[in-house]
Amino acid sequence: MLKIKLKRVTIICLSLCMILMILSGCSSQGGDKPTKNQLMVEYFNSLKKVPKIKKINAELSSYEDMVKYLQSKGYISEDAKPVDINSTKGYLKDQTGGKFTQTNIADKAYDYNGLWLLWWDQANKTNNYENYSSMKNNNGVIALGGGAAILNTSAVNGSFAVAFASNYAKKDAVINDFKSIDNKADTLAYMDSALSLAKLFKEKGYISNPAKFTDLETTYKSGNAVDDKDNQVSFATSSWSYADGVTIFYFGGEPLGAAYANYLALEKGGHTITGYTSDSKGRYYSAMNTKHKNDLKATKYTYHVDAYYKGFAISFDGKKNK
Repeated sequence: MLKIKLKRVTIICLSLCMILMILSGCSSQGGDKPTKNQLMVEYFNSLKKVPKIKKINAELSSYEDMVKYLQSKGYISEDAKPVDINSTKGYLKDQTGGKFTQTNIADKAYDYNGLWLLWWDQANKTNNYENYSSMKNNNGVIALGGGAAILNTSAVNGSFAVAFASNYAKKDAVINDFKSIDNKADTLAYMDSALSLAKLFKEKGYISNPAKFTDLETTYKSGNAVDDKDNQVSFATSSWSYADGVTIFYFGGEPLGAAYANYLALEKGGHTITGYTSDSKGRYYSAMNTKHKNDLKATKYTYHVDAYYKGFAISFDGKKNK
């Protein structure tokens, strides 16, 4: 009888354990779902990684892989002897009558028998990135020294650009093929604006499409200052506040003044972005958050940062007027 009772107790205990395990699983499945803000932070953190690619990508592929791709298409011959454009005179159109001697234009730039391939390292930006930005903003024209020397590229895609010698025979075919190369790169390291991140948030449904946004750099103005630059708030290089309650900040290029102070604070682990308006006479707080001796009525605005990485910050709580 004792053995039978022990077996019954064992069976009952095992049954109770199984029931508890089932209930525990149901409880975890029926728990609170993550909020939209939590999902956005999770997605933002996933963008810190550089995705692996299986085919040529104009944003993510290396210079060497792009050369191999162009060789496979017959645009660069296997026996081509590349000429380093960065260290060779004659590729830039000099506007100074020989006074301008700089030749460096990209992180890598070589001439392959008339096909000139240029590349800028987006993940680890160098001083050459200024030339890349200039090219993007000037319809493919690279201008050095304020226009002292220029180079007209024929096509820009992702981290690359191509140009050609006048006697290169396959120019049109290269341009068509080059422009068709995929350049999608869902990673913060390769983005260069707040709008780039906003585009991904829109694709995920976190920001409505079309998005309604406000440029914070020109929004918080007051008074009648003659110079608007003295009468606006600077938070970052660019700052966009969306109707969905999301604010995106981007610190790119060389942020100045208050933007630079915010950038340094975030890099050191801070979680606040600060900006100041001027008073009605155009007097304002200085960039490093110390009060100007003549300032009487400047208003301070702060944003709590919910996530930050490599010059990008997102905030959900909106501005706080202090």
